Amino acid sequence: MNIDTKARAVGCMIGAAYGDALGAPVEFMSYEEIVAKHGAEGIDVPDVRWEGLPPGIITDDTQMAMATANGILDSPGQGDVLENIFKRYLEWREYIRHNRRGAGKTCRESLDSGVMGTIEKPLNEGKGCGGVMRAHPVGIAFRESPERAFEIGMRSGAITHGTPEAYVPSGVIASIVSHIFFGATLEGAAKMALVQAENLGEEKSRETVNFLKMALDAATDQAVQTIHDKLSVPNATMKGGGWLGYDALAIGLYAARVSLDDPVKAVKIAVNHSGDSDSTGDITGAMMGAIFGPEPFLKELDKTGIALEHREELISMGERLAIWQP
Repeated sequence: MNIDTKARAVGCMIGAAYGDALGAPVEFMSYEEIVAKHGAEGIDVPDVRWEGLPPGIITDDTQMAMATANGILDSPGQGDVLENIFKRYLEWREYIRHNRRGAGKTCRESLDSGVMGTIEKPLNEGKGCGGVMRAHPVGIAFRESPERAFEIGMRSGAITHGTPEAYVPSGVIASIVSHIFFGATLEGAAKMALVQAENLGEEKSRETVNFLKMALDAATDQAVQTIHDKLSVPNATMKGGGWLGYDALAIGLYAARVSLDDPVKAVKIAVNHSGDSDSTGDITGAMMGAIFGPEPFLKELDKTGIALEHREELISMGERLAIWQP
C-alpha cells in the first residue's frame, strides 16, 4: 500500500478521532442496549447527540491526544518532550473544568496535584485506559525509532497513571504506530511491540502481554458482540471491557484484526460492545488510520454529512507531526 508519511500521520489522528466520536454515544451501554437503540448492526454513524452536543463531537480521548501532539510540537528536541506534554495536559485540565467531555477521574486528580507523574515516582495506582487512548501521536513523532516511541509512550502515560497496567499499554500503542510507519503489517507491528513489553519483565508487563497475546491469538470470525466476552477483565467493576489500559488495547487490536481491509468497519466493530466504546474506537482508529491514511474516514464522514469536531486542526497536527524531528 503506497501511503506516504504525511497521509499515515493524518490518518492516525483522524482515525482515532473518528473512533472516539463514533463510540462516545454508546459508552457505558451494554451491547444489548446498543442493539435495542441502534439496530442489529449497532451504532454506525456518529450522529447521535451526546450530552446535548452536536453529532461528531470528540471526547476527552481526542482532546488529550491533541494535547500530546501539541506538547511534542512545542519541543525542539526530545529532551523536553515529556515536560511539554505535561504542560499541555495542565492546560487541558483547566479547559475542561466546565466542559468535562467525559474526562476520567484519574487524569483529573493527577493533574490537579500539579505534579508530573513518572515511572520512578508514580502518583497513584491508576490502571485505566486514560494513557493508552492519547499516546498514538508519540508513535507518529518517533516513527523512526519504535524503541523511543515505546519509552516515551510509556512515560507519557505515567504522567497521570502510575501502574504498569496503564502505562505499558501506552508504550505499546505508540510502538505499534511507529512500526507501521516503518512498513510493518499490523500483525507484525503488534508482535514486535509485544516483545518490547515482554522485555520489561513479568512484574511490569504480565497483564499487557497476556491480553495482547489473547488479541493476537483470538479467531477473527467471531460475532461483534463477543469482543468483550473474549477479552474483558474477569470480575471487572463495570460490565464489559476496555476500561483498563491493557484490555482497551487488546480490544482495539482485536477489532482491527477482524476487519484488516476495511478501517471504517474495524472501528465500528471496536465501538459496538459492552464497554468503553470511545476509547476502544480511538485505539482501533489510530492503528487503522496509520495503515490506510485519512481518506476512508473522511469519505465516511462526508457520506454521512457528519462534521468531525476539530477536523482541520487534526489534519494540521498530523501534517506537522509527520515532519517533526526529535
